[in-house]
Amino acid sequence: MKNIELLKEVGVDYQQGLSRFCNKESLYEKYLFRFLEEPSYQALEDAMSKKEYKTAFEAGHTLKGVCGNLSINSLFDSLEPFVNALRNSTDIDTAVKMFPSIQDFYKRVKVAIAKYFEEE
Repeated sequence: MKNIELLKEVGVDYQQGLSRFCNKESLYEKYLFRFLEEPSYQALEDAMSKKEYKTAFEAGHTLKGVCGNLSINSLFDSLEPFVNALRNSTDIDTAVKMFPSIQDFYKRVKVAIAKYFEEE
């Protein structure tokens, strides 16, 4: 049996996510599993390393939307001010300073989701 506590510990609200998918557990879990291969995070990392902040904004905004849809609230909450700082290149320095915490949140969430699906 899978341990939902693994997800809660990293800020994934399983019940809220499930409700977004009309309480269809298999559908929610299908998309939660797909998060492990979601390409927008890698696009965000690449753009930040190249200092391509418009591209970073787009990738971050996409990732924020995915996190919102899946109720990965910890990552969503950290991405919101980051994306806002990148919007129209208004506060690049703040976004650059915030990025390490986003990397940390992302890695922790990804590990927890992977462990969750290993427990079948």
